[in-house]
Amino acid sequence: MRRLIRKLTLLSLLAGTIATFSYGAEAHIAVRYVDPQLGAWWDANEFLIMKCSAAALGMLVAMRVAARFIEERLRAATLGWSLVVCALALMPVATVSSRLARIGAGGQGGPARDWMIARLGYGAGIVLDKIFLAVVYFLKAVGFSLVAGLGIFAMVLAAVTTLQCSAAIAVEAGEHRASPQ
Repeated sequence: MRRLIRKLTLLSLLAGTIATFSYGAEAHIAVRYVDPQLGAWWDANEFLIMKCSAAALGMLVAMRVAARFIEERLRAATLGWSLVVCALALMPVATVSSRLARIGAGGQGGPARDWMIARLGYGAGIVLDKIFLAVVYFLKAVGFSLVAGLGIFAMVLAAVTTLQCSAAIAVEAGEHRASPQ
């Protein structure tokens, strides 16, 4: 299970990185020159890929971190069920975290943009500023999704612990009834 989560984490990081840099640099235009249909599809979906990758990355990192703090006997079941619940919650978490990541993004320009334009010129500075904003947006969405992932992991851990404790109590009760005293 841990290997699967590691691979999914790397996949979401890779997809998020590609989509974030593509979104920031508006690379769909270059793809449209090579393959118009693929470019149109990429233009329509790169933001969705970026926000879903951010949500998945945040929740997967949360699961990996939280799993280090629980007992070994609970780890496999909790990770498995957390992965299922996080997969089901991906779109709602992605939507909420992308909206939260937009907080503070309505300002016009700023010191970073001015610095990039002053150092690189207007054309390159604007492109680098868009990439910078996309990366900040992606990281904010990952952070908000990480909090959601920790909450999901905690709820699944509580359910797994409760089920295992109730199963152990049922086994003990059955043993006491079966043994003649």
